[in-house]
Amino acid sequence: GSWIWNHFEEVNTEEQTGDKEEPLKRCKFLDANGKVCRAFYINDGSTGNAINHLLIDHKISKDGEINKNQQTIQTVMCIHKHKDNRQKELCKFLIDWIIDNLQPLYVVQSPSFCRLISELDLAFIMPDEK
Repeated sequence: GSWIWNHFEEVNTEEQTGDKEEPLKRCKFLDANGKVCRAFYINDGSTGNAINHLLIDHKISKDGEINKNQQTIQTVMCIHKHKDNRQKELCKFLIDWIIDNLQPLYVVQSPSFCRLISELDLAFIMPDEK
């Protein structure tokens, strides 16, 4: 099996909330405060999303914890942000989505929403409350 599955556990079908009953794995990473992550990933054999989760959220790679001075592809990509006009355009799309769907503004602070946005576009900077 892949090294990443050492950080995940199987999820019983009774625990699943969706009606698709897809096989799921749950992240069991413990943070410095002893809190378990518990993020879910579909266990379809692909490892990309789970690897990105460990790398971005927990700073873990195949070789272990990433040194703060070590740069990964993701962190290098984060350095190269969008130009101002593209960033503004993306913010407008986000605002339009919030308004069209009657979402509360704090939705952009949700960890799962932020994770979704970073998966879609690492260079996008989530707007603050302004």
